[in-house]
Amino acid sequence: MPVRSVPLSLVAGSALVAVVLGAAGCVAGNSTRIEKPTLGRELTDLKQAYDTGAITQAEYERQKARFLGQPETSASSNGADHAE
Repeated sequence: MPVRSVPLSLVAGSALVAVVLGAAGCVAGNSTRIEKPTLGRELTDLKQAYDTGAITQAEYERQKARFLGQPETSASSNGADHAE
């Protein structure tokens, strides 16, 4: 089988197209994913909100129980704040 001569510009152009398409595929293939925070992160953020006064102790207790899958107690579900 005879060997054909391919112009260097065609080889270089094909290589460039392959690189560009490959890079575009990498970028396009990586969609931004928003992952749910871990339980530890949720609890840490909740505690920080309570410590800074952004939420009341009752709200802190309600949310903490919800994150931990615990039933709410009557003291934390009535909206009353507890003294520290």
